[in-house]
Amino acid sequence: MTGFTGAVEFNTDALGAGLVLGVAGAGLYGLLAVSLVLTYRVSHTIGFMHGGIALFGTFFYWWLTAPADPIGGIETRMDPIPGVLVVVSVGALIGTAYGATVTGKLADWPRVRLTTYSLGWLLGLLAAVFTLFQNRIQGAQGFPLPSPFGRSKYQILGAVVTIHQVVTLAILVALIALLSLFMLRTRTGTYVRAIADDPEAGRWAGIPLHRVGTGVYALSGAASAFAGVLLATAVGISVSQVLFVFLRALTVSVLGGLQSLPLALAGCLLLGIGETTLSAELLGPLSTGEREMIIMGALLGLVFLINRFRRVRVIEAASQ
Repeated sequence: MTGFTGAVEFNTDALGAGLVLGVAGAGLYGLLAVSLVLTYRVSHTIGFMHGGIALFGTFFYWWLTAPADPIGGIETRMDPIPGVLVVVSVGALIGTAYGATVTGKLADWPRVRLTTYSLGWLLGLLAAVFTLFQNRIQGAQGFPLPSPFGRSKYQILGAVVTIHQVVTLAILVALIALLSLFMLRTRTGTYVRAIADDPEAGRWAGIPLHRVGTGVYALSGAASAFAGVLLATAVGISVSQVLFVFLRALTVSVLGGLQSLPLALAGCLLLGIGETTLSAELLGPLSTGEREMIIMGALLGLVFLINRFRRVRVIEAASQ
């Protein structure tokens, strides 16, 4: 096989390990992808503010649980598990505040304007991070925190997987399963699906758009903040890394047209597996840029195919 930079030898011994690590790493993007899909279904806008909540959650969790002086051994403000609960609660409050505005007085704004409003929240939360935490974390950029789930490691098909990766993926799968059941089996879930299909028709049908939408934003805000907690361990205290993960989560969400939770999960799996199976150990000397081109090209190709298949199905259904 020939790569962009020369000959690349396929290493079959690393395939199993690459697949295992890819599946384990999918959870890194999943919670943010779920948040983006949920809020798009009720507002039909891209929730850039989820990136801001995740970023704030990462730094806030660090501020709560990291030693004020790691060298001197000064005690932390809070233990990891209570710290997680506090950060998730704050994320839910931020999501509630945002949802109350976009499903309330701003509900009639054009979608482009609401998307810009969401981007403004991302920038505002970024400014809050620099204002509140810059002195506290100066010199700690990129330094990861210990996982709140412990330090256990497991060896599967030659790959070493941490308990943090296992729990992250388990939480993601459980959350998507519960949300799918919620959407199909509850009245509120039916409301959310109706709003996703036609917000105006749902409003005329008497669906409490403001209450339902605010609740969805509160849930997605909590999920984004929890994603920030997980990123504090996975990528460390780094603004650029957290925003990079958010943008990748946004990319995989597009796989299902920002409407499908299962397809968003499939996109996370594809992205995670692509990152590991295209590593230097498996395919040889691929540069980071070449690997990104291959992964993003595959994802965008799938987006095109899925949307075309859906369009054909809609046309066939309309003709019957």
